[in-house]
Amino acid sequence: MDFFRKYQRVILYTAGIFALVSFSISAPILGFFDSLFRKQLPNPTMRIGDEVVDVTVEDLGVGSQVAMLQRFLPTIVMPNFVPEDEDTNRREIYAAVRRLAIHYGIEISEDEVERAIQQAVDIVPAAESAIDLARIARLTSVGELQKLVGESLRMGTFLRLQSLAADVTDASLVEQLVRDQEFLMLDIATLDEEALQAELEKEDVSDETLNTWVADLEDFDRRSRGYLGDPLYRLQLAYADLATFDPAAFAAEVGEKEFSDDEVDNFYVMNRASLFLKPKAEKEDGEKKQDEEPTDADEDAADQDGQEDQYLPLDDELKASIRKRLSAESVLRKLWDQVGERFREAQVPNNEAIEAAQVAVEEKQKERDTAAERGEAADATEEEKAALAAADEALTAATAAVTAAEEALAATRKAFDAKAAFEEFAAGRAGVGVLDTGEGLLSAAKIGELAPIAPWKGVITVTEAQPLSTQVQRSPSAVFHTRLVDADLSPVRPLEEIRDKVRADYFKKRAEDLAQERSDAFEKAIKDLALAKATEEVAKVETARDERVEERSNEWRAGVEANLEEARKTLEALGGSDPNRRVYKAAADRVAKLEADLAGADAKRTEITEEEKKTSDDETADIAKGKYGEVLAEAAQANGFTIASFGPYKRDLSRTGAPRESFPKPIRYVFWSGDTSNLDKGEATDLLQDFTGRSRHLAVITDVQKGDLSSITRRQLLQARAAEAGLRRVTAVGQSFTLDAIKQRYGWQAPSEAVAEGK
Repeated sequence: MDFFRKYQRVILYTAGIFALVSFSISAPILGFFDSLFRKQLPNPTMRIGDEVVDVTVEDLGVGSQVAMLQRFLPTIVMPNFVPEDEDTNRREIYAAVRRLAIHYGIEISEDEVERAIQQAVDIVPAAESAIDLARIARLTSVGELQKLVGESLRMGTFLRLQSLAADVTDASLVEQLVRDQEFLMLDIATLDEEALQAELEKEDVSDETLNTWVADLEDFDRRSRGYLGDPLYRLQLAYADLATFDPAAFAAEVGEKEFSDDEVDNFYVMNRASLFLKPKAEKEDGEKKQDEEPTDADEDAADQDGQEDQYLPLDDELKASIRKRLSAESVLRKLWDQVGERFREAQVPNNEAIEAAQVAVEEKQKERDTAAERGEAADATEEEKAALAAADEALTAATAAVTAAEEALAATRKAFDAKAAFEEFAAGRAGVGVLDTGEGLLSAAKIGELAPIAPWKGVITVTEAQPLSTQVQRSPSAVFHTRLVDADLSPVRPLEEIRDKVRADYFKKRAEDLAQERSDAFEKAIKDLALAKATEEVAKVETARDERVEERSNEWRAGVEANLEEARKTLEALGGSDPNRRVYKAAADRVAKLEADLAGADAKRTEITEEEKKTSDDETADIAKGKYGEVLAEAAQANGFTIASFGPYKRDLSRTGAPRESFPKPIRYVFWSGDTSNLDKGEATDLLQDFTGRSRHLAVITDVQKGDLSSITRRQLLQARAAEAGLRRVTAVGQSFTLDAIKQRYGWQAPSEAVAEGK
């Protein structure tokens, strides 16, 4: 301790200087010291002219770092000229390009580096300085960024010089277009559903047939086709008629309740648009008359003149009317609550019956599950199977009892007479009553025209499950509650209103069905006819399939038998063990499983056969498609398809910019929606279905012709020139600097290749 205190200053200065020296040593210096003690691997070499040069470790390092920089900051490096299939060789390619650039004397300009970095700062949204760019590129300093940008510029300059030698003349471009140009000749079998429908529509069809067809449709189809009208209802409306309602007659229900000015004001504001609009004064010459509904134009005019002018003023007379209305609503609500209570009481026995039936189902289900434990076992006795059957019958009967109880509840709801209940509670007092809409069903609009609730334009919300309304309905003349008696929520409109639409849809559906029937027959026929012409190829496929089935089956059996023999030995070795031990039970279970697998060898062979059959079916389908051209006419004519020959058309017709509508329907679909890009002479498409054009097409390529100079249009040349102007030099450079190209042109040789050649 005394020694440290005596020499404290010297020790601290020494430690500080050592730390500064140690942490300031750069990576290259450390690499130099490391190289003194580690055997150096040979570098790749290149032949530039007559000179063989080494590709240095620094070249390879820069290649890796520039590739990484290109991932994060593609805006400040040379164009990405490396093709996708050469991505794994990017490091070596960049190293070779750097070595070539240095060899030919291309230097780095610090001014250009700074300009490139500043340009990147302006372009990259997340960067405000060179420091941000370095962070984005995962670099440790701005200096490292400057070095890599400089190396990128060095390599980019070399590559731009190389690209000047690329042939980018129009003559070269035309040569490329001619080389890539192909024309297809096609035979196309077509089934036109629209033509089928036109032919079918020549038939007569009776109204009875159309009505039956509509009746057989699902509700969704009828609704989507526009066959359904507005829902129809039969209702009982318990109302309070504001003209004759006298609150004094309902003192017991009203009590001492009085409605304040605030309640009146709130009611007025909430309901003035539906209840308190000013009536339109009668006018001549077809203008608005009293009681007509305001239009959007009227509303706009009211807004301009002052919105308050369209409503009745809230004067003393209207306030008294509103108080009377509120009293009527209060009375109606209390009477209706009593009706609702009577309705719930009527359902109590039904609900109790349903609950009891559901409990019975749960009990029978438990009994059935218990019986199934033995009754479904492989070694079940006849008695156990009979017990399971009896349990199933009991469960079915219990389930049926629930259904019957629910049906009884529905019947109780339907039979409930809300009218009689309401009249009982109303006790003959004036101003309230019940309106039955009648035996027939009416729309909500028609119901709204019935006195005393008219005029009313509302929505009927009651359902079979909730047949009594819970919210009072309001009209200018009455307030009321509703009880659903019957309803048809999906009524079909009368045929005379929709006959033309139904007739067209009827024949359209018949055409679709007939087209599907003919298409299925056509596909089967053309495949059968084609396979009949390829019996030898099919026989080879089937023979190979049978051989694979035999081979796989034998391999599977041999594997199971070997595993079974091993498992039996393991179990035999445990013979003296306790049978309840986990290891013994596992061994016994494995033996039992393998024995069961072996016993199911026939099932396994069937499984393998099915798998191999799918493979062979695909193979024979491909064989058949190769013969479609030979049998197309026969299959088409037998199944109502028409055949036409087309062409020559450019293989890439859909990408030429030509208007699709200018071509025949089969060509439009085959080239724009099918796939002819890889088909050769004699090959065929699948049967293609054009849902929009309502047609089906199968095309066979009868010939493939190469293009010539006369097939290249000026427009095509100009389009290609504009589209490829910036890419042709980059493509040329990319082709010249693949790793294989560098090997051939510059004799690139990796150390491992040199060792293999004994150098």
